[in-house]
Amino acid sequence: MKLVCLGVGRLLDRRSSGLSAAEGLRIEEHLSTCADCRADANLLEALSVLASTAPVGLSVSARERAIANALSV
Repeated sequence: MKLVCLGVGRLLDRRSSGLSAAEGLRIEEHLSTCADCRADANLLEALSVLASTAPVGLSVSARERAIANALSV
């Protein structure tokens, strides 16, 4: 993994808490050229959507199936 990918990965982790315009642009520019980071960003987005829409009372097996489905996107 390239050093620039590590930096973008840290920014992706912080995306939900808010980024500056420059940080957002850095992410978008990098994702336009790096397929690995683009795939990681898509997975993070899918997991975020899953976490925000999943009922709180899921059983362990149902939660594991939901996460496995999200990761297979």
